[in-house]
Amino acid sequence: MLIVKDEIKIIATAFIYVVLMLFYDYNSYIYTSGYTILGKSTVTQIEIDLYRMVIGFVGSILVFCIVRYLIKKEFITNSILLSKLRVQSLGIYIISGYIVSLILTRITTQFQFNYGIALFETMIIISISYIITIIAKRFNVTNILFLGGR
Repeated sequence: MLIVKDEIKIIATAFIYVVLMLFYDYNSYIYTSGYTILGKSTVTQIEIDLYRMVIGFVGSILVFCIVRYLIKKEFITNSILLSKLRVQSLGIYIISGYIVSLILTRITTQFQFNYGIALFETMIIISISYIITIIAKRFNVTNILFLGGR
């Protein structure tokens, strides 16, 4: 089995990700173009969906490799913040989906896509989702209805 150093894996994956990002356009961003086959040709939509899946997969591998590298080099230890987010991940996922689909898409459709703003939005949405999840877990009714009673 070929053993490749972590740094080379990160560089190679980052290179592939950057090359894929060169083809990123309006249709690639699911929150602006939607996720539908209506109004587009089937072949075009399949190409868009495959591109979204590939770039998401490569991006996930890149993040995984970076986090693994940082843990190995002990830049990241058992972080309290990451542990808390990990425990609440289901609630964050559910609530952030509602925030993005019901609020964020209406606010951001008038703006040009910007990675800095997207990163800022992500941190804000995760923070708000985390707070709402903690509050929802305190009440049995909302815990069962929104979070499956976990």
